[in-house]
Amino acid sequence: MHANISKSLENVEALAALDEKAEELEREAALWVTTTKTVANTMWWKNKKTQLLLALVILVVLIVIIVPVAASGSSAASAGDGSG
Repeated sequence: MHANISKSLENVEALAALDEKAEELEREAALWVTTTKTVANTMWWKNKKTQLLLALVILVVLIVIIVPVAASGSSAASAGDGSG
C-alpha cells in the first residue's frame, strides 16, 4: 500500500514537471511565431528594396542607351532634310 502511494506521488511530481515543460514550450512557440513573422516581414521589405534598386538601375541603363541613340537619329534626320 505504501509503495502504491509513493509511486502515485512520484507520478504526480513527474506530471507537474511535464506540465511545466509543456507550458515553457508553449511560451517558446509563441515567441518563435512572433520572431518568424518579424523576420519574414524584414526580409520581404529587403527583397522589395532590392527589386526597386534593380529596376532603377535598369531604367538608368536604358535611358543612357536610348537618349544618345534618339538624339543622333534626330540629328541625322535633320542633316538629311537640309541637303535636298
